[in-house]
Amino acid sequence: MKRRILGLPLVVVMGLVLCAAVSAANIWGAPDSPAAAHPAVAASLEPAVPLTSASLSISPGTIDLGQGIAIQTTPNGGTAPYTYEYFGLPGGCNVDEAQSFQCTPDQAGTFSVYVNITDANDNQTNSNAVGLTVDASLAASLSVSPSTITEGQSLEISTSASGGSGTYAYEYSGLPDGCQGYNSASFSCTPSSTGNYNVDVNVTDTNNGYVISNNQNIQINSANNGGSGGSGNGGSGDQGSSSGNNSSNPFADLLSGFSGILSLVIIFGIVAFATWILLIVGVWVVAVVLIRRLPKNGAALPVPSANVAKCSSCSASIPGGSKYCPECGASMAPKAS
Repeated sequence: MKRRILGLPLVVVMGLVLCAAVSAANIWGAPDSPAAAHPAVAASLEPAVPLTSASLSISPGTIDLGQGIAIQTTPNGGTAPYTYEYFGLPGGCNVDEAQSFQCTPDQAGTFSVYVNITDANDNQTNSNAVGLTVDASLAASLSVSPSTITEGQSLEISTSASGGSGTYAYEYSGLPDGCQGYNSASFSCTPSSTGNYNVDVNVTDTNNGYVISNNQNIQINSANNGGSGGSGNGGSGDQGSSSGNNSSNPFADLLSGFSGILSLVIIFGIVAFATWILLIVGVWVVAVVLIRRLPKNGAALPVPSANVAKCSSCSASIPGGSKYCPECGASMAPKAS
C-alpha cells in the first residue's frame, strides 16, 4: 500500500513533463496558421479580385478578302483561368476559348466584334466592341489597243480595277521601249522598238492587297519590211537585224512631217505663177486690138454718110425721107442716090 502511494507522484510528474514537451513542440514546430498548413484553404480565405473589364483588339481593322487578321483579348481583374466566347466574327474566324489567335476571313462585309470572358469564380464581363471591315477581293483587267501595230504607231493601254479599298497603284511589266515608266490606269505611248511583248499589271490598293491582271500580247512590226520583228516565223533576214536598222531618223521624220505642207506650197506657187502669166498675156492682147482699131497719125475719123436723095424735078439734093423738094416745092417721092 505504501509503495502505491509513493508511485503516484512519480506518475503525475512524468505526465506533466510529457505535456510540457508536447506543448513546446506545437509552439516551435507547428505552422503559424491553418492557411500555411493548407494552401487550398489559404486560397479560399484570400479576397477575390473582381473581373472588371476586358480589352479587345483586331489588327488590321480593314482588309481585303483573303488577307489575315490578329485578335488579342486582355482581361482586367478576375481569377485565372479564363474562358473566352467571341461574337460577331466573320466566317473563317469562328474560334472560341482562345485569348489570342490569327485567322483569314472568308466573308466580305462590316462586322462588330466583342468577347465575353468568364473567370475561375464564374464572374463574367463583355469587352469593348471593335469594328472590322472586310472588302471584296481586288480584281484587275488589262486591255491593249491595237494589239498589232507597225513601228511609229501608238498604243492605247487601259486597266480596269475593282474591289479592294481606297486608291489603286499600278505597276506594269513587259512593256516595250517608249512605253515604260507609266503608273496610271490608262495612257497612250509610241513604242520605239519592235518585237513581241507580253504585258501585265500589278494593282495594289490601300489595304496593301494586290492582284496581277490578265496577260496581253503586243506585236510591233518593223516599218521597213512589215515583218515580225525577228520572231523567225518565216520573215526575211532583215527582220533579225539590230535595233540600229530599225531606229528612226529624226531628219527624215522632220521631212516627212513637212512634206505635205511643202507640196501644197509648191502647187499654190505654180497656180499663182500661171495665173499671173495669163493675166499679162490677156492685157497685152486687149491692148494690141485696141491700138489696131485706132486711126493712123493725121487721118480724120470716118463720119458716117447721111441718107441723101435727089429731086426728080430740079435734081436738087434733099434729105432722105422728105416728101417735098425745098428748092422747087415739087411733091415727089425721093430717089436715093
